[in-house]
Amino acid sequence: RRFFDRMIAVKTPKFYGYLQQCDKLQRQRMSILINNDDHSHDWLCGIEKQIATLSVTITMIREDFLKNIEQIAHNDLHKFPKPHLSLQGDLCDIIPYQSQEQVTAHYCQLLEEARNHDKEKEMMRYNVQRQDIIAFFKEKNIPACQASTGEQKALLIMIILAHTLYLGRHRDILYLLLLDEVVAHLDSHRRGVLLEILNSYHVQYWLTGTDSTNFEFTKSHPIQHFIIDNGQLIES
Repeated sequence: RRFFDRMIAVKTPKFYGYLQQCDKLQRQRMSILINNDDHSHDWLCGIEKQIATLSVTITMIREDFLKNIEQIAHNDLHKFPKPHLSLQGDLCDIIPYQSQEQVTAHYCQLLEEARNHDKEKEMMRYNVQRQDIIAFFKEKNIPACQASTGEQKALLIMIILAHTLYLGRHRDILYLLLLDEVVAHLDSHRRGVLLEILNSYHVQYWLTGTDSTNFEFTKSHPIQHFIIDNGQLIES
């Protein structure tokens, strides 16, 4: 999830602010519960409403990002593994079926009902910071965690490529894409597909690695090649 959150924050810089603010409010709520301040009911309700509002916003941003990445993967990167990406955890099951206001009110109610539990366990029963992202390998109908190492690497590369394309369509910025040891785990076919996709992007990209033989497939393309030898960058 943190890997995806970093990608989300590139397009939506405020996203990390939402996460930090939500975490701060959750700590405040726990402090009130543990200190057993009976005079803090209104303050507690106010904090829970803010937590609920932020939690719903965070969840919706994550859901929208995954939907866009999956759509790009299916429409533009069809030569790479097609994933199904889903968000699992609090709020994920109800957001598609209720309005934002309804989900926020529902989450407020859950937080209120969980006060005794949270005080006793000194941790929150409901917390969007514990949401997780599940990748499913469509071609083999298996979770990505059960795929081979090569297939997992290909899936991860596809997600990075989809994210790069996603950014290019939403922000008027030229990006530099650095892929370290990216070809080491790909077969010859997928190496060729990767190069074809990268050349179609309006982005400067660097492929780096420690074994020069892994880059033989690039020699027939108009690509600059460099070797670092004794701290010196030499064009080969």
